[in-house]
Amino acid sequence: MPSTKPKVFTRDFLLHWFSYLAMSMAFYFLLPTLPVFVTKGLGEDTSKVGLIIGVYSLSALLIRPAAGYALDVFGRKSVFIIALILYTIAMGGYLFASTFTLLLVLRFVHGLTWGVITTGGSTIAADLVPEEKRGEGIGYFGLSITLSIALGPLIGLSIMEPDNFDELFIAAFAVSFLAMGIALAVKVPKLSSRQKHKLSWNDFFEKKVIPLSLVMMVAAISYGGIISFVALFYQDRAIEYGSLFFLFYSIGLAVFRPIAGKIMDKRGPALLIFPSFIANIIGLILLAYSTEPKLFLLSALIIGLGNGVIMPTIQTMIINLVPINRRGVANSTFFSAIDLGIGAGSVLLGYLASLYGIANMFIICAILILIPMAFFFLVALKHYTIHNLNNNVDLILDQNENE
Repeated sequence: MPSTKPKVFTRDFLLHWFSYLAMSMAFYFLLPTLPVFVTKGLGEDTSKVGLIIGVYSLSALLIRPAAGYALDVFGRKSVFIIALILYTIAMGGYLFASTFTLLLVLRFVHGLTWGVITTGGSTIAADLVPEEKRGEGIGYFGLSITLSIALGPLIGLSIMEPDNFDELFIAAFAVSFLAMGIALAVKVPKLSSRQKHKLSWNDFFEKKVIPLSLVMMVAAISYGGIISFVALFYQDRAIEYGSLFFLFYSIGLAVFRPIAGKIMDKRGPALLIFPSFIANIIGLILLAYSTEPKLFLLSALIIGLGNGVIMPTIQTMIINLVPINRRGVANSTFFSAIDLGIGAGSVLLGYLASLYGIANMFIICAILILIPMAFFFLVALKHYTIHNLNNNVDLILDQNENE
């Protein structure tokens, strides 16, 4: 009988992809518009804008370890759907956020749901794709976030203009509700039941993925600097079309993701990671010296190319290190490291920017990239090679190619 090739684009994978796209689109509707709501809608000082980003990241970071445990113990779909329902309710709550205190409370709750959904969404995606096509599948799944980064801010800003905050929040709620409806139709593979035991540290953190998570944590510091200061940078230098930075960044993210996934599945990560880190370094240096739109947007494209390969490749490596019933906690460890890197980076780089200027801060970010690059090849890659659960599969594939 002819063997059927395993497919990435199954019914459930596509439904999950579109559900996650809608959910993250709603999130990116609010990312560039909430600061305007704080200053114009609530009449608060601009010094409070950073709090609505910080409290969201903090709550997401706090919930991820528990989210990973819940996903592995209580089932992927039930935990994911409950979080998505609460996420949708929180979206509707922005219509009633009449004071800054209420907004902060809402952002904290919303961040909790975001932490569970993003951990669960990636875990479910890994469960839905064939093992031998995991890198390719995760690469394609990452395009849902890429599209939301490109389109979400543009749509959100267009809905809000001029200061149509109620319409903005209604649209975000409606898109979140759509995501919830699609997610209900996804059939998620069930895990074998786990025996009850006394809770331990291992239930909330996965030790095997710590080296790779440290790579992402330090690499994410530069991204924290970008999202915090790129708008101030292009405004200070009066660069035209500066608002298109994240559109070009997302184009860069999308270009090589599917190809990178296939290379990861067939050739491993080393061939991908080195040029991706170099692209990040080049992009940050170009960004620092940008004074006109072409160089500025080119830097966004190049940084996107680098990040579009690094994150899904390392996430695939992390999934390969653990059995299926540990994927939730492995992903939570991975995303917690990213949250910590972005949060710490925003604070640290803000201090450096005040001392040396934003342009020099971007140069420092480029230099910092050398640290995770060196750690990856000296420590993390060796650790991965030893503990990769798919080593036997890789050997079989190599033998088949040589025959």
